This record gives sequence, structure tokens and C-alpha cells, in this order.
Amino acid sequence: MSRNILQGKEGRHWFRAVGMVGLLALFYFASGPVNRTEAEDAYEYAWRLENESGMALLDAHHLLFLPLAKVVSTVVPHARALGVLGFIGSVATALMLYCFYRVLHSQLGVRPRDALVASLVPGVSYGVWRYAAEAEIYALSGMFAVWLLAVAIKSDGRIGSPVVSAIIAAMGSCIHIMNVLPAFAVGVVCLCRKQWRGAVVYGMAYVIVLLAVVGVLVALGWDAEGMHDVSQFAYEGSLFSPRSYPRAVVGIGSGVLSSQFVFAWETVGHWIAQAFPGMGIAEEMFFGKVLGMRLAVIGTATLVACFVSAIGLAFKSIKGWRLPEKHGSSATLAAVAGLWLLLYALIVFRYDPAAPEFWIQAIPAIFLFIFSLQSMGGRFPHLRAAFVLFLVCMLLHNGLVGMLPLKRADADYNAVKASPLLARVEADDLVLSSGSWIFYQYLRYHCPCDVVYLFAVDASADLECRIAGVQGQVYGFDDLGNPPSSLMLRYPEQGNWARKMGLELRDNSSITIVQRMELD
Repeated sequence: MSRNILQGKEGRHWFRAVGMVGLLALFYFASGPVNRTEAEDAYEYAWRLENESGMALLDAHHLLFLPLAKVVSTVVPHARALGVLGFIGSVATALMLYCFYRVLHSQLGVRPRDALVASLVPGVSYGVWRYAAEAEIYALSGMFAVWLLAVAIKSDGRIGSPVVSAIIAAMGSCIHIMNVLPAFAVGVVCLCRKQWRGAVVYGMAYVIVLLAVVGVLVALGWDAEGMHDVSQFAYEGSLFSPRSYPRAVVGIGSGVLSSQFVFAWETVGHWIAQAFPGMGIAEEMFFGKVLGMRLAVIGTATLVACFVSAIGLAFKSIKGWRLPEKHGSSATLAAVAGLWLLLYALIVFRYDPAAPEFWIQAIPAIFLFIFSLQSMGGRFPHLRAAFVLFLVCMLLHNGLVGMLPLKRADADYNAVKASPLLARVEADDLVLSSGSWIFYQYLRYHCPCDVVYLFAVDASADLECRIAGVQGQVYGFDDLGNPPSSLMLRYPEQGNWARKMGLELRDNSSITIVQRMELD
């Protein structure tokens, strides 16, 4: 019986699915970055995965992410965490794109070839591609979000499988707290369609699964540290700053199309530094300096090609668009994705809407919303050529000026800056730094000894005792007493403390200062 199934239509479908996911995962893993200066938390996650266990791996914002990665890492015990997390992200991104394909083909009724081409478009957007094989959480989070919509929305537009959908939604929320948004959007749309029973079952099952997960973890000894921070997550910052909206355009645009090539123009980099003084862009400036003007020329040409192809795709999508008489799955998907995107934007606007990394988890919602509108207007059968052209332009741009330069280790600011130290530091030494948070995480992951970040030190007496107890050498970078201006602006209290401590430490004859190489 099983042999007949594998040889039948269903078997061919599974072979195609496994083949698609396998090829995409291999593509993402092989094209993953060497230069990780963009990734805010990659080295922190990798360090925690290698050095922590049990309840220490739990974080209220992404409750089960690191525990799940820890389970996977036990299968390959000698692999370093960066590779393990990159593998998880590659597979998750491939599965997310397969879920895109299922939404387009099964729910929206798009023809298989058209659905395949369209589903690859978000896959070559810079944010998705860049973080697919990164030691970050975005790929796994996005997979659960799109999987939820693939299961929850039926081809007739109704919300189906409430219990299964609730389980996926709850597990996605445990992977990352922002997945509460698509979970909430599905429930709201279910109510709007007057599916009262389905909405009640979905909501109750979602809450029960969440409470069960948290309850089990608390019973095992988790102290629920950080839950207060989650409750304050959406109440920080300012929403209605006039500058937030153009900054959001920059953030979203940079998440879809790589923009790092602009730093190859030194004047542009200095202008950005002046316009956004709170942004630390020393890494990007160094990246642009190493890659040179060739990157700028290629990036400009391919960016123009992307804009032209996008305008053509938009024109063909709008031309002949008509509102359907029946509101089916396209309207339901548009409502869910639109509400998800709106709620997401309201939160990001309270933080830093110009930061591309904050918008990565919104990229699936953006493309699902666009695809649903195109399907609702009956335009998909006329868009294959336009989609192929846009896909090729995005692939060239994000590949040539986004991903390929990230294979250059000599353009990695943190690696180059740390190289003189890493060549001589030993296990019984101590390293001091007041540079960027990412640089501190880089040092902590790669150094065989302890690393102290002055922005996180509470008392000078504790630090002095720690220095006095070091058996080996004490090293400090020349950022001691001179923290980055962006950090001084964003965290003035900690910055003044770090600068004061750094200046005192520079006068300590027992500390060896590692001079800065020519980076700026």
C-alpha cells in the first residue's frame, strides 16, 4: 500500500516538496555570510548555545528558540553553534518558502509554475536571504508564521483546522513573541467572518497550549524572568514622530533590497552618520571602504533594474484589476496579512523604524498581502513574465552587492579589529572593551578567556578586584575611555560611566592596550 502511495500522485507531490526544500536549504546554507557585523544577536545566541544549558537558555521574548537549537546541536555534538544555528535557519527558510507555495497554489488557486516563481521572490529579498543561514531567530520565526496561514486559511476563505492552527500559532509565539501578531490576526478575521465556534475553539486552544508550555517550564524551575519586559514591549518610544514614516520606508526598503553598497561612497556614509547620529555605522563604513567603488557602480545599476522591474510588475498588477464578487481566500489572506503588518508596524515605529533588522519578520506579511491583492484582482495569470524579471533583478542585486561581499572576511570590521588580540590571547587572560555590543559579543564568542564589557559593569570596585585576580595578561582596546559616539548618544548614563572607567583603566600599567588598526 505504502509503495503504491509513493508511486502515485501524492507520492510525486511529496518527492517534489522534499526536493524543493532540500535544494533551497542547501542554497541558503552554501550562500551564508562570513561577515556577520550586521547581525545584532548572532554571536550572543551562539555563545549561549555553547556555554549555557537548562533554564538558562530560556528567554521570555523567544522562549523555545535556544532550547530547540540545543536539541538539534546534540545530533552534531562537535559542530560549533554558528554552523548549527545556520543549518536550522536554512532549513526553516526553505520550509517557509514551501509554505508560501502552498498558500499560493492551494489557498489562492495560483497555477503551480506561477506559484513557484512568486514564492521565490520573498526568498531572495535581502532580509530573508541574509538571515537564512545566520545564527539568528528570524528564519524559524517566519516559518511558523507562514505555516500558520498555510494551515488556517481554507480555499473557500474560511478559517479551518482551529485546533491545529492554534497549536502552530502557540508554538510560533514560543519561538518569538512577535508571532503573537499573526496568531491574533487569524482570530480576529475568524470573528469578522462570523465563525463563532471556530474562533472560540481557536482562541481557547491557543491559550491552553501557551499556558501549558509556560506551566511546564515553571514547574521545571524557570523563574519567568523577563516576562515583565514582554508586557512593556509595545509601550516604549514614540509612535507619531514625523520622521518615523520616511525612516520606515528606508528600513523596509533595505530589508527587501540590499543597501550596504551606498557606503562605498564615503560622502554618503558621512551624511548618513550626521543624519542618524544614533546609528553605529563604523562597520558599514569599513565594509564600503574595503569593497570600493566597483561595488557602488554594480549596486546602483542593479538597484535601478530592480526599481524598473518592480514598477513594471506593479503596473501589470493594477492594470485590469477588478474587485471580485465573492470574497474568498484572497480577501481572507489580505485581511490577515494586512492586520498582521499593521500591528507589526505600530510596534516597530516605537523603536527604530529605520533599522532593516526590525522589519525582517514583516517581510512575509508584506509579500503575502501583495500576493493576496494580486490574486483577488485576478491578475496572477498575467504576471508570470513580470515576476520572473523582478525575481532575476532581485537575485542579481542582492546576490552581487548583498550576499557575495559578505563572503569577504577582510571586510569584516569586528574580525579585523580583533585579529591582533586573538593572535595572542590565552585562557587565563582578561579582555576589556567599551566598543559596540556586537563587537563585545564577537570577542566573547571567539576569545578563550573572559571578556568584560564596560557598559555592563555595575561597580568599579568589582572590576578592580577581577583585574587583580587575573593570572595572565589583561588586554584592553583603545576604545577604553572613548566609547562609540552612537552609544554615548543612546545610552548617556552607561556611556559616561564606561568612559570614566575606561580612562582610569588606561592609566593602569598592568593593562596592555591593543591599538586600533586602520579601520576608519
